[in-house]
Amino acid sequence: MQQLKEINWNEQSFMANGKKYFLEKNVSIQRAVFAESAKIELESGLRLGKYTEDWEKIWKMLNSPDKSHFADIAVIVHDHLRSFNNFLQDVPAILKLCACFINSEEEDRRYINQDMVNAKIEDWTKEGLSMKSFFLLGLNFLAAEAENLKSITDHISSLNGQVVEMMSKSEGENLSIPISDKLS
Repeated sequence: MQQLKEINWNEQSFMANGKKYFLEKNVSIQRAVFAESAKIELESGLRLGKYTEDWEKIWKMLNSPDKSHFADIAVIVHDHLRSFNNFLQDVPAILKLCACFINSEEEDRRYINQDMVNAKIEDWTKEGLSMKSFFLLGLNFLAAEAENLKSITDHISSLNGQVVEMMSKSEGENLSIPISDKLS
């Protein structure tokens, strides 16, 4: 019986189907866009309660005296059908996300596409790698993204307060000085 293999992420690299793969933190713009798409797909799949909420919305719209909700219902149903079809036909979003950050030696780090993702998954499958390893990496990525977003939001909020304070102090002054000069 062939046992599944776990990836030791502390080593920053692993072998799969004769290729050496590396875990990398920096990605190109194109890979970041691909990763963001996978992240959104993954997050929507993790929110199973949203489906119940949406079906409750549809039920209320269908039973409301106002029958002008047809377009709203159509959009919700279309989104669910697309999501369900992607779930059945597509590779798991967690693997798409991980594929943006796991690269083989010869891989061009500037680009990624579905064919590249499929080739990686084929290597990982042939090697017998456990899905658990990819879930751990993907969920760690999502947690780090949430923390980064909170940090950025806090920073923007503090900057907003500084700008409001400067604007209130400078009422009546000529505002021809760029804001960036006033913030420093």
